[in-house]
Amino acid sequence: MYIKNKNDIVKILIVICIGILLLKLIGNFIVKIEIASNRIEISDYDKYKLIIAFLFTLFGVLIEWREIIRIITKGFCFRWSYLIASVILIIFPMIPWQIMLNIFELKAAFYLSAYIRTALSILGGILLVRSFRKRADER
Repeated sequence: MYIKNKNDIVKILIVICIGILLLKLIGNFIVKIEIASNRIEISDYDKYKLIIAFLFTLFGVLIEWREIIRIITKGFCFRWSYLIASVILIIFPMIPWQIMLNIFELKAAFYLSAYIRTALSILGGILLVRSFRKRADER
């Protein structure tokens, strides 16, 4: 998509600034997670992990910023399959690791990877926005 006027440039700059702010907040909480894990403070670790998962979800929503503008200006409809999938993808990385280990035992080793949790949170945010988008034939 090409930039058509100055308003597009302003919108893109605002989105970039919000994205940088989100990444800065995520970086701050990653430092707090490392401190909490070194002190073996499980409750703080889980709290910061939840905040980081939420911020990555917002980052995923931010990726679909043009779609958000289209939803606000032209209306929306629910796509339940996307909504259910996005809620699962958003909630899964927020579950404390102790509960996941109790449920899945050692099979949850993949879950402990920060990369997997990050990818699931971002994908959940993208799917959340797409769950409100009208289908191509309804536009």
